[in-house]
Amino acid sequence: MMASIKRWTQPGSSQPDDTHHTRARHAAEPSSSLKRLGQLLTPHTRKIAFIMAMLCGLTVVNLSTPWLIGVLFDEVLIDGRIVLLWFILAGFLVVYLARNLLFFNFKIGINEVGENVSFSLRKRLYERLQQLSLQFYRRNNPGKVSSRVMNDSYIIQQFIQDTLPSLLQSVLMFIVLFAVIYAINWQLALAATVVLPAHLLTFWYFRRSIKQASHVAQHQLAIVQGNLFEKFLGMEVVKGFGAERREKQQFQQAMDTSRDSQLQSLRYHAWQKVVVDLLVGIGTIALIGFGAFQVSSGKMEPGAFIQFFGYVMMLYPTIQELMSSFAKLTRSTACIDRVFELLDHEQYIEPAVGHAVTSPIRGQIEYRGVRFAYDKTQPVLKDVTLTIPAGGVCAIVGPSGAGKSTLANLVPRFLDPDAGAVYLDGKPLNRFDLEHLRNAIGIAFQECFLFNTTIFENIRYARPDASMQQIIETAKHTGAHDFISKLPDGYDTLVGEGGTTLSRGEMQRITLTRAMLKNPRILILDEATASIDAASQQRIIPAIRKFMQGKTTLMITHTPDLIRHADMVVQLRDGRIEFTGPPDADAEDTMRNGKSEHTPPADPPVIETPPAPTQPRNTPTALLAALVLSLAAGAGQAEPPTGKFIPMPGLNRIELNELIEVAATHLSTQHGYEPAPDALADSITARPPGVIAAQTLARQTDAGAQVIQVGYKLFK
Repeated sequence: MMASIKRWTQPGSSQPDDTHHTRARHAAEPSSSLKRLGQLLTPHTRKIAFIMAMLCGLTVVNLSTPWLIGVLFDEVLIDGRIVLLWFILAGFLVVYLARNLLFFNFKIGINEVGENVSFSLRKRLYERLQQLSLQFYRRNNPGKVSSRVMNDSYIIQQFIQDTLPSLLQSVLMFIVLFAVIYAINWQLALAATVVLPAHLLTFWYFRRSIKQASHVAQHQLAIVQGNLFEKFLGMEVVKGFGAERREKQQFQQAMDTSRDSQLQSLRYHAWQKVVVDLLVGIGTIALIGFGAFQVSSGKMEPGAFIQFFGYVMMLYPTIQELMSSFAKLTRSTACIDRVFELLDHEQYIEPAVGHAVTSPIRGQIEYRGVRFAYDKTQPVLKDVTLTIPAGGVCAIVGPSGAGKSTLANLVPRFLDPDAGAVYLDGKPLNRFDLEHLRNAIGIAFQECFLFNTTIFENIRYARPDASMQQIIETAKHTGAHDFISKLPDGYDTLVGEGGTTLSRGEMQRITLTRAMLKNPRILILDEATASIDAASQQRIIPAIRKFMQGKTTLMITHTPDLIRHADMVVQLRDGRIEFTGPPDADAEDTMRNGKSEHTPPADPPVIETPPAPTQPRNTPTALLAALVLSLAAGAGQAEPPTGKFIPMPGLNRIELNELIEVAATHLSTQHGYEPAPDALADSITARPPGVIAAQTLARQTDAGAQVIQVGYKLFK
């Protein structure tokens, strides 16, 4: 919960963000935003040319009004040529008809461009999101990402449809009006436009502040949306800890921050408009004073002054609209930057180069010197070299954090190795067509995800053309059909958001069924039966093995009893392969004790194995074991390990691992222990038979290094 508080109250300050450096770069390059806006509009060049033609027509028509008023004043009101009045009135009628006709075509065209740009932008964003690696989704809040896809693209759409037309029209009007007034009377025009440099200074002064405040406001809003999305998904946790009031306060604080940033942006915008209006007032005063002097001295006709005054009164609002549109452009470029940060993101899976391999897949997997790190500093996989024959079942075991899931995620190219390579059927994995590769792989994750639809649709998601009979037959292999058939609506039962109407074991059976429905050449089971009871596991795994006969299966598990169903066992520890071999008794004992097949025989353990606790038959019982080894500083002499066994009746492996994680966190935060290096971890070689090592921690003291290894042993 502490992490959630930090994200609410300090959004963006310390939260990891893959796009932070990109964001800073774009903030310093305002011209890049305009170039990218041009990139968005380039596919619509023809339509934009038509829109510009309509704008030019509108500009000419709007300039006709002051001219007609000047003629009316000089020729009709002063000279008394009443006949011209009918022509002038007809001229006004033509002006208004032409103005509305041109505006209608212009507005329809610009709306079409805005909708098309928004549609193509969201399409590009969604396609890009599908190409990004799993690292991106681990580091970025889904709510923040969805905000960029929907909110930012909508703001860009609104800018194109509303602000861009005003901006273009204002630019055209300004250029033409500026030329016209100087053609009529350059002295009077100079008096009227003497304030224009001050307008430019005003724009440049407020531009950066408006963009920065707008960027912060949009970023804060995305964080709020992301955390709101997260809290909805974790509502059980919120309610379970009675944190409703706390979350309400944190949400209010986060919204206050977003609101303040938005208000700051609008405040800068308002100040800009006030300064521009004051400058317009100064120009108007100069115009009236100097113009009245020229008319009274006979240097200018009254009608010409009225015409000139009309043009200037069009020029000043045009300048105000121009400044306002530029301010809105500055705010919109913040959204353009955020959208292109996502489009330019580098953590994506590159498609196959050249001729992509689409040949049938047999399923032989080979890792050659593979290294991988999520943060580029702490490798998760270290020089892994391994061959998994086609058609076999490979059990991948090891403590939490050893790199088991990462190793499996390299096969469907959810991740690409930083060094080394993965080969499939003797060909580099990155040469395979990505769609062809993933169509041949079925995956069932420990973290179940179900869509908010029926069980039938969730299972059929893996194979949209599957029939009901095929789904039922597959569900029988996983044991899912038994509980589905007992539901009132059967396969038409709605599972709810995230599968909330089902138990975790039932959800795992459905995800298993979904993975197997593809009839994949490679099946990856990532703790896919962890929430299913042991008896059911012993029925499901053989059924899956029979179903996958002749195909490759990778089975990640913490359950030693399931290893006997594998053809080979791979044990990982700290990102390295510690053991490979068949699942015979010696290999299983090696896996349980965490020893490498090259480890020399150790002296007999100094800790006696305790007798199994007396329990009723078939009741699982656990012993939590802690071994402590002290190494004298500089001497290299180790004191004999000491240990302690603590009975933990009724706990299963998952609960024991969670308990060990809590103990390790306490040792780290309260006593200064850190994860032990490989050399220290290997220094504890004497463990009682059957004890599975889960965590190894170490700290440095004046007397030397102290190593603690915590593990467990299960009895039945």
